[in-house]
This record gives sequence, structure tokens and C-alpha cells, in this order.
Amino acid sequence: MLNAGKRLRRVRKHLTLNLNDMALLLRIAPSTLSRWENSEPRLTEKKRKFLASLGVNPAFIDYGQGYILLDGKGLEEVTDKAFLMLIWIKRHGFKFLKGAQYKQCSLTSKGEELWM
Repeated sequence: MLNAGKRLRRVRKHLTLNLNDMALLLRIAPSTLSRWENSEPRLTEKKRKFLASLGVNPAFIDYGQGYILLDGKGLEEVTDKAFLMLIWIKRHGFKFLKGAQYKQCSLTSKGEELWM
């Protein structure tokens, strides 16, 4: 049976994210993510909520329960959301996240709002 670190790696690969991009989304160093993937991750509640807002099932990572994605979430929808977040973060950084770090994400037609 896979440990939580291996399940976290499986989630990252399922979303077709490289180590650096997943670390950027989680706001941690790539070396920290690598360490988590090779042992037991120390996911905070904020990081669990963030992954759930993407459509990832935190119970899969923590306990191996259920499927990688939350019920009703498709892989294309989840990966599109993750890549839109990455584009936004790489363009604007995290300065816009104060007070709204891991809230629901959406994108306007002009790409103006990503975090709501």
C-alpha cells in the first residue's frame, strides 16, 4: 500500500504537474515537496482546503480513501484550473492573495479575477 507521500506524488503526476509547479501552487519550496513525496507529507489544513478547491480529494492523500479527484470533478476541469492558477501566479506572484489565499478560484472573460 502506498504511503501518503507516494499518494501525493500520484496526485501531482495525475494532474501532469512537475515538482516545481506543484510546489509553487502549494507555496512551498520544491525541496520540501520532494521530501514530502518521499516520506509523510505535513499538509496543513489550508493546503488540504486548497487542494480540495482544485478538485483533489484530500482523503485520498491522507488515508488512501476514494479516488484522486473529488466526486463530480473531471481531470480536464481540475488540470485547467491548476494551470490557470500557475499562469496567474507566475505573472503576478502572491501579493494579490493577502486575506484570500485559498478561496474559490474562477476566471473572468478578461482573465482579471482568479481568486474569489
